[in-house]
Amino acid sequence: MAYTSAKDVSSVFFDGLDVKQSNNEMTITNEAIMPKRRPLGSASKSAYPTGQVDGEMSITGWLDSVTAVQLGDLTGDSKVISVLHDGGLVSSRFLGFKAANVTGAKAGIADDDLDSYEPVITANGCKANFGYVVAPLAARTTDEDTDDTYCTMLETTGASGTGFLHVTAIDLDGGTSVLITIRDSADHITFTDHTAFAAVTAVGAQTVALATEVKKYLSISWAWTGGSGSQTVTAFVGVAID
Repeated sequence: MAYTSAKDVSSVFFDGLDVKQSNNEMTITNEAIMPKRRPLGSASKSAYPTGQVDGEMSITGWLDSVTAVQLGDLTGDSKVISVLHDGGLVSSRFLGFKAANVTGAKAGIADDDLDSYEPVITANGCKANFGYVVAPLAARTTDEDTDDTYCTMLETTGASGTGFLHVTAIDLDGGTSVLITIRDSADHITFTDHTAFAAVTAVGAQTVALATEVKKYLSISWAWTGGSGSQTVTAFVGVAID
């Protein structure tokens, strides 16, 4: 199955960088690995599922004073990538790669004299996860949570999942870190902590495994260590059910 970008794409996060404004075309494929085999004594081959899924993404844009710097940031191993749809609002959908290997970036001059670049991104056997926006990209200050503006999943529960975190800006104001935690609830009234990301100290991204049952309603909380009261972190959090 293939998914191609359109005008409803609101953000394209590569770690802590949103590259939406520098690109105009994107294609994502997500394919199950189904090798064929023919047992001894059998005349025909049959396909069997391995449980593995390959994800691949290609993105095309242009080269300017901004994107020339971005090229160096896009390439590398174990990148966290999230593509947000429908305005990137709470409970809307996103597509995330949790361990993408970004390769093949190239720049050149086309016959129309427009510079362009075409990084090709592969997910190295790590599937592209469809998920939900739990906390839209926003600046967050003093310790708080989003229990009052919770995310509602279509599923009643999920046996397990993956949390995605992208931090595009942070000001520790003399402190050391901020801890961002995914919370869940069965009734959207009483929320409890589910799983925390690693403490955040800088711009970047990370994923975390949600190894136990994930309830229908989701939110986040954040808590600072140190600082003088003017700390700010700009972050997006999403959850994909496995």
